[in-house]
Amino acid sequence: MTTDAKHDARQDEARRGFLRLMIILVSVGVLTVIAALAYLGSSGLISTPIMIVIGVGVFLCMVIGGGLMALGFFSANSGYDESVTWNIRSSGKSED
Repeated sequence: MTTDAKHDARQDEARRGFLRLMIILVSVGVLTVIAALAYLGSSGLISTPIMIVIGVGVFLCMVIGGGLMALGFFSANSGYDESVTWNIRSSGKSED
């Protein structure tokens, strides 16, 4: 197996892992929104538009926060970080 083939296989595996994390993240986000709306709706003190805004806010926070973490895992697992470190070392620049 050539170096390029190994790199491509590693990127494919990282991509599959990223998609798996995003599916889990969206599922957990939807469940969190349902739980938040059920909790807020049980009190009956909050109007429907406020519940919608809270639901959208909770979902976006979950997706953005988790998505950034998933991108960090994708970057680490795909080998992009190692290629940058290798290029810095080979160019003679010091790492601070």
